Amino acid sequence: MSRTRGYATYRGRSPVWKSVLAVVLLSVILASGGVIFLQRRLGAFDGLKEDPSPSADPDGPGLPEISIGGPDDEDEEGPPPEEGTADPDASEDEGAVQDPTPVQAPAPAGTRGYRVQAAPFYPAVYWDMEAIVSRGGYDAVAVTLKDDTGTVWFDAASVPLGRRGARDDTADALQLLTASPRRSIARLSCFKGPDMGNDDMDLVDTYGLKNTGGFIFYDGYGHNWLDPSKPAVRQYLCGLAQEIAALGFDELLLTDVGYPTVGKLDKIAYGDAPMEEQLSLFLAEMRATVSPYGVSLSVEMPRSAVLGNGDGSGLSLAAAAPSVDRIYAWIEPENIATAERAVSALRDGAVAFVPELWSVPDPAPAYYLLTTS
Repeated sequence: MSRTRGYATYRGRSPVWKSVLAVVLLSVILASGGVIFLQRRLGAFDGLKEDPSPSADPDGPGLPEISIGGPDDEDEEGPPPEEGTADPDASEDEGAVQDPTPVQAPAPAGTRGYRVQAAPFYPAVYWDMEAIVSRGGYDAVAVTLKDDTGTVWFDAASVPLGRRGARDDTADALQLLTASPRRSIARLSCFKGPDMGNDDMDLVDTYGLKNTGGFIFYDGYGHNWLDPSKPAVRQYLCGLAQEIAALGFDELLLTDVGYPTVGKLDKIAYGDAPMEEQLSLFLAEMRATVSPYGVSLSVEMPRSAVLGNGDGSGLSLAAAAPSVDRIYAWIEPENIATAERAVSALRDGAVAFVPELWSVPDPAPAYYLLTTS
């Protein structure tokens, strides 16, 4: 029998039970897919974490590390243990799933700090720095508010010489820093710089360190210096210190405290009083300025001065001891113990020595300042 061209043979309707079975199978498939989708969504919510802190801008100012300590830090809780070592105090529950992330070991005694290089300080820099110090377990931050070129990096009321380096939002960033739980340290360069030249002799007469010929003195590197013997200089620096203390800083670290030690030193017009007496008076005035604000006063000294050899700057342990809480100095690890003994003899042990190091020896000193670049 021949087939009808183009059409299939009609066989009638399919049984009802087949349609019912297809609907049931489709319902089962849809329900299973819905369960899987919900499980994945709930698992995703369980894994949510807080937004990470912003990372440092690689093109921004460098932020080298420092670690600082002192007598008041001995009983303070240290930073998180170093990564990659076991925590001896951590207990483990049997059968519990262990976190594969290495647990940090306790850091050496002393305060871990972070020093911001001299540059404009503003909120974006602060938050980048905050992310770094939070991840690293730092509990102190040091910023330079006047550097050795005479640049003032905060909104000071008066900057009669040098230049201003602050931005409109620098004050906001400094407020964030001093309001944080971390120890805030302000570095203030005192007598080195700025470049005054001989163009404005009124400026030179009021602030500048002169040579015996009556002109501005240049050291062996071509730098100008402020004259510690001039009341206007001490008044200017104490005014900056008072403004810094009023911002809420915990510590004021004075640097470049002294007279030049390189160049034709016999040509310096030192004034009537001895150098040591002038610097001792300056530190006493600084102490009186910041004490009402509860700010610690520290000074950075030459290594040779701390070790008792002198360096010609006029700054000695005897001149610094009555007025400061800490003495900082760049020093070789093998000389730390000698320097600590010399400083601990000051004011019945009330003054702490803080060695400044590029690398930390083993064993590490109790207190140290580590700077890396």
